[in-house]
Amino acid sequence: MSLWESLLFWSAGAISFISGVLALRANQGRIPRLLFLLIALSSGLCFWCFPAFAESTLDVRIEYFFFWAVTLTPFLWLIFSLTFACENYRTYIRRWKVWFWIVGALSVFFAVMSTITPLMIIQIGVSDRPELILNPYGKWFIVLLLLICSFVLINFESTYRAATGIYRRRLRLSVMTTAIFFATIIVALSSGMLKTSLSIRYVEFATAVAIVMYPSVGYYLRTYQLQKSGVFIKRQAVYSSVGIILIGIYLILVGAVGKAVQLIGADSKVFYSILAAFLVIVVFLSLLLSSSLKKRIRSFVDRSFYSGSAADYQEDLALFSEDISTTLNVSDLAERLSTLLREKLGVSRLWLYLEHSQLPVFTRVYPAIERVSGQIERNSGFVDWMFRHGEAIEFDDLIARLSSAGVPVPDEGLPASAEISVCMPLIAKRRIVGLLLVGSRKSDDNFSHQDMQLISAVGNQFALAVLSARLSQELLAARQIESFHKFSTFVVHDLKNSISMLSMLLQNYESKADNPEFQKSVLVTIQGAVARMQSVISKLRGSEMIESQTISNCNPVDIVVSLRDKLGLESLSGIRYRENFDSTSPIKADVEKLTGVIENLVVNAIEAMPQGGDLTISVFNGLETLTIEVKDTGKGMDAEFINKRLFSPFETTKKKGLGIGLYLSRDQLERMGGTFHVESEPGERTTFQIVFPR
Repeated sequence: MSLWESLLFWSAGAISFISGVLALRANQGRIPRLLFLLIALSSGLCFWCFPAFAESTLDVRIEYFFFWAVTLTPFLWLIFSLTFACENYRTYIRRWKVWFWIVGALSVFFAVMSTITPLMIIQIGVSDRPELILNPYGKWFIVLLLLICSFVLINFESTYRAATGIYRRRLRLSVMTTAIFFATIIVALSSGMLKTSLSIRYVEFATAVAIVMYPSVGYYLRTYQLQKSGVFIKRQAVYSSVGIILIGIYLILVGAVGKAVQLIGADSKVFYSILAAFLVIVVFLSLLLSSSLKKRIRSFVDRSFYSGSAADYQEDLALFSEDISTTLNVSDLAERLSTLLREKLGVSRLWLYLEHSQLPVFTRVYPAIERVSGQIERNSGFVDWMFRHGEAIEFDDLIARLSSAGVPVPDEGLPASAEISVCMPLIAKRRIVGLLLVGSRKSDDNFSHQDMQLISAVGNQFALAVLSARLSQELLAARQIESFHKFSTFVVHDLKNSISMLSMLLQNYESKADNPEFQKSVLVTIQGAVARMQSVISKLRGSEMIESQTISNCNPVDIVVSLRDKLGLESLSGIRYRENFDSTSPIKADVEKLTGVIENLVVNAIEAMPQGGDLTISVFNGLETLTIEVKDTGKGMDAEFINKRLFSPFETTKKKGLGIGLYLSRDQLERMGGTFHVESEPGERTTFQIVFPR
């Protein structure tokens, strides 16, 4: 091996090692960083040891480490290919862990076998060039290696296909060099399967590619954050993988041509000639059929010779982002976007389409003076293609690409094609929220690559601002509706209690209309209902959600007696009412609010006994407390309902209840310094205790 060839391998080893160490301080997740470091170290060992191995001068002990690195590095690449630039890589690692164990076990098996007998040896071939001769275990290792390299190539391609816009541009160099590297290895391995030997030329070419590949991958890991990579691999990207198709066609072709060469007894050079011609044809057709080749050439010229305004554009973008960060009005946002593009790019006109809040369409919201309100179907192939493209594109190029893809351009909703120069999808949080159409420049000049980058950048910022503004408006509206709903529920609850009082009064009127005590109770009940309704009307006028409290000394026994007379508890049909007053100690509370709380408990107890039962109200002292107890023999509640739902709003066991009474009662009671204690047995009884400190 010549000095230049040795320098090639030594340089690749040093560069891979440095790339791995620098990437260790990257912004990516811990798993991708550690995997790339291990790959860089093991690859560096392979590159450094290979010249000595090719000259058969490698120490036997070091040769063991060399073969271990050769057998385990592909397995590390397999795992890394699923984690590279992918936000949801943990999901894929968990999903494929069984296969990882299998491939890892096979890799370790071949590593162990290499310590017993080398998987390959160096031998001078017919062209006086060293070749890698495979032993039987080496042939099976080549099969495993071919499968691993194919999957690595497919994984990198799927990652690139899943990326859009700026994320795809960031990935381009690292994915391209990695694809060339593994494609070279696949070609070499397929040749080795037919000849049972590997040409060292393939190894040298792959090493030269690795000198560029490792720094590009390490640069991506060090520069771009994983949590903001914007790449989510979906199964559709794997189903439609070009890599799967090309690798399958290539391997079938290699096998068919190789078998044909063996059958006709031709020289192996014929095989390589046919294979090389096939690869050249594929590359030529790819370039010839590429609709974006002219665009890429022009972009290269713009970046190389007309990039003087990039710094100015960065400053403009920063000012624009700051300007729109606090704006919540979509019309103001559109006006500021228009001002920026008119001043910096000299555009004549622009049109803005945003997602309708209720209909599956994009409606034209700018300019507002347009006579015809254009609409574009949200689920059209045009919108779907723009979302997948993910960045600004010249309209002529867009028409050509849509035509080749068989996607129709909307007949209605868009301005005349002659007026549009650039089309930009507005994407925020992986959701398309609108479209931006930019007219021609007043100077009639074409848009440069830097101009297109500015349009893409401000479009992305604008999309985020629009989404933020709409979410803020929706949140405000939701809070207003929630506030009104809560307020109306409280009002309805108060009215319901008044109606319940009058309803109980009517139920007993026919049988006790001549009773003087009952007549007195009727008058008190009606007066209480009228007073409560007047209070509700006052709340509606003043929109009082939270009422103030007036704390004073009050006697709970007086409150209970007042409620007994007000509700006519002693004369209710089917209800056996009892009182037990062991204390007349005063407490500090709001008389009106405490009366409402006890009344709510009493009404609930009566409604829980539609067939009649016992109702007992007690007032008694504890060591340092006073307790007001309301006990009934109704249907009761289970422990789960009491612990999890009883005091939650809109939770009830009654068919017609609102579920707000106890929620409101507990709130008022706690504001007065009291607490609730509840005991209940389903089908037997329920006891509510209101406890106040003395």
